[in-house]
Amino acid sequence: MDALAWAVLILASLVAVVTFVYVHVILPGRWTHRIETSVTVFTKAVELRFPMLDGFADEVSRVAEGIALEMGLPSGRIAELKLSARLSLIGTCAMPYSLNERSILHWSEAELQMFFDYPRVSKAMLELVPSLRHLAPILNSATDANGRDDRCLEAKILDTAATFVWLDRRYGRILAMDEVRRRAGSGLNAEITEKLDGVLHSFGGGDPRPKVAV
Repeated sequence: MDALAWAVLILASLVAVVTFVYVHVILPGRWTHRIETSVTVFTKAVELRFPMLDGFADEVSRVAEGIALEMGLPSGRIAELKLSARLSLIGTCAMPYSLNERSILHWSEAELQMFFDYPRVSKAMLELVPSLRHLAPILNSATDANGRDDRCLEAKILDTAATFVWLDRRYGRILAMDEVRRRAGSGLNAEITEKLDGVLHSFGGGDPRPKVAV
């Protein structure tokens, strides 16, 4: 093979490598960055609509990531879990703004049930978006009619993380963990609850945070 043929072969190989890197590394990275930026903007919009949700998605994402790392989930699944934690609030857009007129402490039982149904609404909304449809099962926060929990692991992690953050904001860390442990095995996954305990210790500090009226 002469020098020209070798040069053409090397150039073709380089083009193939560059194309592969661009298609499989650079383009997905740009898409992921755009998605994350859009979700961040959306999350802030939700927090402005319901001030009591300020920072909620970030907290849930952080706790869920900690649990996922403890359970050895691969980085790709953890990234989808964190994105789902941010998208989980999309269902609150369907809630009436009038709820802001009173503290959650003064909501009726019907209003509480309506508001905390937001994960199911979020799941239904994601199922309408082809590029995000694969994340919808992670937002499944309910067991089936027979009480079986056939949800994917990420859904169980997200449910536990969100439940803890809600309770933590209202009662402080110690009481929140007591309630999460009480629910372990009857709504929340016992193994994930145990991992959550370890994650909170790794975050440092066992004292409850100041209560927030949510």
